Amino acid sequence: MAMTMMKPLEFLANPSTKVVQFPDEVLLQKCVEITDLEPWVRIAPIMFDIMTKHNGCGLAAPQVGLSYSMFVLRVTQPLVVINPQIIEVGDRLWEETEGCLSLAGQKFKVVRPRKIKVKWTSLDGAEVLMTFDGWTSRAWQHEWDHL
Repeated sequence: MAMTMMKPLEFLANPSTKVVQFPDEVLLQKCVEITDLEPWVRIAPIMFDIMTKHNGCGLAAPQVGLSYSMFVLRVTQPLVVINPQIIEVGDRLWEETEGCLSLAGQKFKVVRPRKIKVKWTSLDGAEVLMTFDGWTSRAWQHEWDHL
């Protein structure tokens, strides 16, 4: 059953704890940039709960039916990432096995840059610029791929 893309307030009125499964169309759409942060302050904790319930370390908005440029991530620390951009990638590549909550039970070998420099908007509207290496870099890139 295909899930229709919801607006943030529709999601808040009736949040689901289900993760959208591939090939649902919401997972295949280009995400919309977020301009109003207010609903995301309430959506982010719900997404962390869904991610934790499904034993994930990241969850992108399309995976809960919201085709917006946002994800949550918890590898070493919880991050709410809005309108992310990859600014720079390192030369060193790293192959590792990844799973995805939208491809339940499946694992794939994926090659990614080990180090990335990224920027995004935080829930309070501040621009964040960081460099990640290792597992946080890999998880960040994986969630960014959903957008």
